[in-house]
Amino acid sequence: MRYHAVAVFDSGFNLMTLYIDGVPVDTGAMGQHTIQQLGFNTGGFGCGYSFPDPDLTGSIDELRIFAGVLTTNDVANGFQTGPDTLFAIGSNPKIKISIALSGSQPILSWPMGILEQANEITGPWTTVSNAVSPYAPSTSSQSKHFYRVRLN
Repeated sequence: MRYHAVAVFDSGFNLMTLYIDGVPVDTGAMGQHTIQQLGFNTGGFGCGYSFPDPDLTGSIDELRIFAGVLTTNDVANGFQTGPDTLFAIGSNPKIKISIALSGSQPILSWPMGILEQANEITGPWTTVSNAVSPYAPSTSSQSKHFYRVRLN
């Protein structure tokens, strides 16, 4: 079985995102660490992180390192073009947040990315914790809220 696996590190947000076959499957902060602090025993390819973790029983047939953060769209384009083919990076995906009503409850939907909110259109923007699409924002306050989706 073959997989297209991509790990993207965004130093601006200290986030690592893992993609499998062009689709993001996990994103997480690196805690108090940065990618520069990874050592030979914490960032190896194909080896388990903790002692009981199994090593890779397979092979890696292609490895690419990019200077800069790939967007979700870049990773999807890389998966679609396949191995041994370079693709144009820096594409600007069009992300649309849809809003619908379920009774009086607004429901937000978006295809990918991390939902952020602000009380003013100019920010400051904060990540909405545990928000997945579709998302029902709290309507307990009468204040206005603005939403956007951040890629990476």
